[in-house]
Amino acid sequence: MKNKHKERYLQRLSNRSDLRALNDDELKRIQQIYLNMASDIFKMCDDYGIYATLSGGSALGAVRHQGFIPWDDDMDINMPRKDYELFKRQFNEYFQGKYQLYAPNSSLSSHYRIGKIESTDVMIEDDKGYRHGLIIDLFVIENTPDFGPHRWLCGIRSILYTFVAACCSLRESRKQYIKNHKATPPYSLSERVFLLIGYIFSFRSADSWNDLTDRINQCPNEQSKYVSIPSGRRHYFGETYRRESMLKAQNMKFEDRFFPVPSGYDEYFSKLYGDYMTIPPVEKREKHYVHSVAFK
Repeated sequence: MKNKHKERYLQRLSNRSDLRALNDDELKRIQQIYLNMASDIFKMCDDYGIYATLSGGSALGAVRHQGFIPWDDDMDINMPRKDYELFKRQFNEYFQGKYQLYAPNSSLSSHYRIGKIESTDVMIEDDKGYRHGLIIDLFVIENTPDFGPHRWLCGIRSILYTFVAACCSLRESRKQYIKNHKATPPYSLSERVFLLIGYIFSFRSADSWNDLTDRINQCPNEQSKYVSIPSGRRHYFGETYRRESMLKAQNMKFEDRFFPVPSGYDEYFSKLYGDYMTIPPVEKREKHYVHSVAFK
């Protein structure tokens, strides 16, 4: 499924003289580190009985390529809310500083509405001016109300809070960029609108908005017919699935290993990508732009 906003954003990045695309060697080294990280994370999940699967492009890579999508430079994981909270509580004790977990409503916030697991074996300065290691994104699978109008209201509230949090995060990231580079990056008209909204709602920090958004997305109904991933690319309504599609898994080959993928991946990918088994032409493949990359 086309994401025109993202396509326009990537086109603007490609025109910036201060950024460059990752080269093939860097991409292969990054993918190997991600593979080792994912093995460690799923080992922890097995040890604690935590349900987790590959998510988004990582899951698609397992189904379509039996590994990474060749041009992909990240990994994503889905986890139900109940398991996610246990994962957060046990993470630091289990990994003893090997990785860092940043997440809303935790001791380390990430400036994003999702959880992020970081390895500092590589340091990247991204297009927003942030310096960080390699990051695996954690997307929370939320229960939803069974009563349709209630689910609709919860979805509208989730989208509104998510939008405000995103605008505030954009504002803070741009401030960080200007501080680091002593220059103002180019803004599109839509970004100027988002920055204005971020300014209007800056009576709370971006972290506070992300914490609040994370809390309002939670629903106690563990037997709900549908689940949603409000923090996903298509938000609450675009990522509402049948419970059995997302909360049952099957192991699939991923490079030289096996990782769990949602058993209902056809429903999942069809909503996210449309005709997901068709490999996009070269000019449509996503490139990844950075200021710098440094390996240890």
